[in-house]
Amino acid sequence: MPIIKVWGLPKKMTEGPLTNLCQSIITTVESMPELDLDGKNAITVLFPSDRMEWGLGEEIIAEVAIFNKPERTEQVRAKLAEKVGLLLHGYFPDAKIECFIHPLERSSGFWKIKP
Repeated sequence: MPIIKVWGLPKKMTEGPLTNLCQSIITTVESMPELDLDGKNAITVLFPSDRMEWGLGEEIIAEVAIFNKPERTEQVRAKLAEKVGLLLHGYFPDAKIECFIHPLERSSGFWKIKP
């Protein structure tokens, strides 16, 4: 399951625009069949708050943590970074946007529970 954190969003963003951005991110990531995801419920999007307001909205960083699989090649991860970055650029055209993909290995430690 990809976990996507988007840092540095403008403080003025309210629930409605954040929900729209979240849904756009999910749709964008879901659109990549090579990620072999199990539907939109397999994607978590987080918008951590920043304790310092200075610079918010000027530099936006997206971090995507995703488990390694053979089909998630370097090229696929680069495409994912570009798609998420371009999506954010569409929302924030004047901001510096960067997107990092963090490949994860289950063997490094993983646990989950399904309610």
